Amino acid sequence: MQVQKGLHAEALRYVSIIVENTLKITIDYALPFDSNAPLVVQVPTPAAYIFQKGLAFTRRRDKQKMAKDLYYIFDILAGLPQIRDDIEAGFAAFSKIHAKWFRTFIGNLRKYFKSVDSEGLLYVVEQRPVGEFPELDDDQLRLFAFGTFE
Repeated sequence: MQVQKGLHAEALRYVSIIVENTLKITIDYALPFDSNAPLVVQVPTPAAYIFQKGLAFTRRRDKQKMAKDLYYIFDILAGLPQIRDDIEAGFAAFSKIHAKWFRTFIGNLRKYFKSVDSEGLLYVVEQRPVGEFPELDDDQLRLFAFGTFE
């Protein structure tokens, strides 16, 4: 939708997921401002964040933003194995609460990660930040990402 000449507004699809499924994190180490009180921030749960990204990435017009969304999903799944059970429990809840959206989510991921040569894996490899997974070359990262998404 064009708001004014040259300015486009994107519909915020699926934003309710990340707004309604949050957790509070306390940051109590040195802050850049004078305060003895810890900073408390509210963030989406990892499951909600992944679910929302997995639904929205296919609507991106910009392939680089789509690739970033997919890398963010991969980064959470690969980088935080200790919360995998919590993520899976969140997905189980979403599959009941948002059954239609969950089918779309699964369909989106299947389409982009159906084989080791899938487009989604190429996007993940393309978005790897410098210094991340330094022990893996691009082909190894692609295989690792495939296993992670499976």
